[in-house]
Amino acid sequence: MPALTRRITRFTALACVALLATGCAQGRAGTALPDGDQAANYVTEKFRTKLEGLKGEFSGDKSRKARLESFARIGEKNANTTLDSVQFGSPPSRFVQLRSNKDAGDFREFLHPAGDPLDYMHLGPVYSSLASTPWVSREYTGGNLIECYWNGMIDACKLVASVESSVKEGSGKAAKRAKSLPDGGVELVADVPLRVFIKERVVVFPESLASKITEEQKGKTFPTTVVLNADGGLVRVEMVGVIPGPSEVEVRIKYENLGPATARDIPKKPDAAQITHLPDRAAVDEFHRKLGEITGG
Repeated sequence: MPALTRRITRFTALACVALLATGCAQGRAGTALPDGDQAANYVTEKFRTKLEGLKGEFSGDKSRKARLESFARIGEKNANTTLDSVQFGSPPSRFVQLRSNKDAGDFREFLHPAGDPLDYMHLGPVYSSLASTPWVSREYTGGNLIECYWNGMIDACKLVASVESSVKEGSGKAAKRAKSLPDGGVELVADVPLRVFIKERVVVFPESLASKITEEQKGKTFPTTVVLNADGGLVRVEMVGVIPGPSEVEVRIKYENLGPATARDIPKKPDAAQITHLPDRAAVDEFHRKLGEITGG
């Protein structure tokens, strides 16, 4: 649904996200920590060092494949998308496929070959009116930016940031459960209020829909799970929940690291004849204005 379509990075940087800074002490594999206030205090205080390591996760050039599945609904309006991302090499080549799960013609692909001065966007049929060629390009401006600016990782960063904000603002009440896993990893479960979800822009709702959310609903929460591997790397972030109200709010969002990428996962750059170049800021802005008319963003 165009009115609920998530905004994806416009080739350019979005605001940097602060990462959850809570750390970990080892428990027995597969055992949960105490419930209630003891668990909240443990999660808030003892996980500081463990999740501090995620800053390195989001600031390097680690080879990875990942998938983000996102469903968001307010009342009867919903967006349902899948985003597959690949990062390989140093400096990295990056490739992202964003597609609607409701319309096969609604997709875009984003490609940056390592060392190339340009970024490239492939337009699906829904966006074919934006250019006379299947691809558009613009100057690459992300060389000095951390991974949270890249549209392959920005959603994972927002999800983690929403947990961070919830734990900080909730005086420990947001942190619900921490568990060491048999493989040496860690699972953290926290409650993220809808108010924080909106503030961190995990999904950007158009004002016409956001205005239907009540203050009471904003205080309700979505259970959110963060899973780290034994090395402190991010394995999965998942947020699932329904908040009742005059306009019911539902989210099902899952980010999953699918393992290391290879050079074969990065497609070749399109032929020049298939590309329309956006030569300056004015052309880029006009392109995104028209793109926003299609997506409702």
